[in-house]
Amino acid sequence: MPSAKTKRHLFNALLAAIYIGVPIFAATQLYPVLVSNRADVADLNKAERILGRWLHMTVIPTQTRIDTEQQYRDGMRGEYGRVIGYLRQRSSILNRGLLDTYSGDPVHVKLKYQQLRQELEQKGRYEQARTALRKPFMPVYEWEEPARTPAREDFEVIEKKACIAEVLVSLLARSPCAIGHLAVDDPFRPTGEPTHEEAEGAAGGYVVWPVTLELLAPFRQLALVLDKVATPSANGPCVIIHNLHLEAAGREQVTVKLALSVLDFE
Repeated sequence: MPSAKTKRHLFNALLAAIYIGVPIFAATQLYPVLVSNRADVADLNKAERILGRWLHMTVIPTQTRIDTEQQYRDGMRGEYGRVIGYLRQRSSILNRGLLDTYSGDPVHVKLKYQQLRQELEQKGRYEQARTALRKPFMPVYEWEEPARTPAREDFEVIEKKACIAEVLVSLLARSPCAIGHLAVDDPFRPTGEPTHEEAEGAAGGYVVWPVTLELLAPFRQLALVLDKVATPSANGPCVIIHNLHLEAAGREQVTVKLALSVLDFE
């Protein structure tokens, strides 16, 4: 058996190992774990605070609330469909066969166009504004020259322009003004507007037909004339006035130049 002295030395050695080993173990093993746990606890507390704020600010999406929102969405889609249907109905006046393009006969279409233009000149009182504005009533196309006819692929655009011109002249026929020039330019689709093929369900796009309209009107009745253009009847297409320019033209009369957009819903 070891002596008492040996036992005492062994005990002291064991005690010294414990005193030295515990701090080393704590420094190398326990401290990193404590630091990591402290960071995790801090992240958890932060997440709990953020979640608490969001719960305080918002409503938890219960099934009842989800059903309510879906019903609202479906209702808005239905309302959108009704509005688009109404606008399409208003645009249907631009789809008439005024020039008989369905015949496929370029000569017949040319004659119908020239006849329509003469009728619109009389209806718009062009003779009263010819001297003041010194412009043709409507642009003269190249295919109107002798021995020339419009191309069949242009029939749709030509007829649409004729419909727009007829609508605008009819709109102003009972107004105290005379139309001195009416030009319908080629259409364009607004940026981001879906095409008819891209539209889904009740959704639909539209195209814009730019129009230049020049009038001779009494200054005192100018508001009435502009109101006719800006607020067409429910049977006509939507019209937007983009620009307005006035110049004096004799006693109590003005020439009016309007830049318009006629919206054609598909």
